[in-house]
Amino acid sequence: MNVLQGNLTIDTSVWIEFFLGTVVGEKLKNYFAQPTQKRVYLPLHAISEMYYILCRLRGENFADVCINNILVTKSITIDGSLNLARESGKIKCSRSISLVDCSCIALAKATGTTAVFKHLEKEIEEEIASKPFDVPLIFLEEEKVIPAGKLLP
Repeated sequence: MNVLQGNLTIDTSVWIEFFLGTVVGEKLKNYFAQPTQKRVYLPLHAISEMYYILCRLRGENFADVCINNILVTKSITIDGSLNLARESGKIKCSRSISLVDCSCIALAKATGTTAVFKHLEKEIEEEIASKPFDVPLIFLEEEKVIPAGKLLP
């Protein structure tokens, strides 16, 4: 099942898998290989998170190469705006999920895209069960798509 289509906002967890060459990362690789035009969004906070995780796993040189690959890809937009910071903070104020996850969701909302995560973490699942997000969400490990405004049972 190919759940990655159109313009997307992609969470750090998916990028880590992409650069490590895992099965989940292959899904993002296949998305980029599709000949259709696409725009990918990434919150600036995700760059810091991605860098330190890749650095711890494989060293600074590996992390530098990975981040540089993102920076030179023309279809990727990195947003570090004050508006995104404010909107991320608003989500964090009312939700029990990480700030970077909040940034990913806020950016997806601002860009009218789908937020893509590696897997459905317990904290996000609990949030969706109590109050839906107003953006569509994709969880690649589960190949689960949750439409905007939909509660989990």
